[in-house]
Amino acid sequence: MQQISYTKAAIRALRRMPTNTAGLIRQKIEAYAMDPASQANNVKALQGRSGIRLRVGDWRVIMDDQGTVLAVLGMGPAAAFMKVDEMNEMVTIPRDEYDRLRAAAEDLADLMAYDRARAALAAGEDELIPAALANRLLNGENPLRVYRDLRGLTQAALADLAGINRVTVAEIETGRKQGSVATLRALAGALGVTLDDLAD
Repeated sequence: MQQISYTKAAIRALRRMPTNTAGLIRQKIEAYAMDPASQANNVKALQGRSGIRLRVGDWRVIMDDQGTVLAVLGMGPAAAFMKVDEMNEMVTIPRDEYDRLRAAAEDLADLMAYDRARAALAAGEDELIPAALANRLLNGENPLRVYRDLRGLTQAALADLAGINRVTVAEIETGRKQGSVATLRALAGALGVTLDDLAD
């Protein structure tokens, strides 16, 4: 079984989509981790990169060879819309040529997403989250608690770092309070994450 981790950007993408869609994508990622060689995975190697694209319905999951989910991308509409006055600029091509061009465009978008994600990791603009903690976030657990656990901090230690009351940390984690923007910003800074990472 391959160990899976997620970039924070991939987690944010999954958290923004409908729960059932995110759940299906996560199931496919877990199935891939259990048996990477299975023909049922709908996997394609990325050309010139040490990674793969895992297709899940209208979504593509870009992963590296270490099992890191780098990006989750939507497929976009199959046809482009044109204004009536642009009709003179239309070119008719055979369907197989259209399909080949579309596949090439998807491949290029996958490579660009791979490169952006690897660059963000190398620059320290993103980080890897182990699957166990990513699943807690994606299952709806309070992000403040998950990121606090990731950093190995107690509520009191986090409160000290952020310059706020420990009770406030506890109330935000349990959902009794949402916290002001200033408080959340202080907590995000202490944890080394963004406000988006702490947003439910």
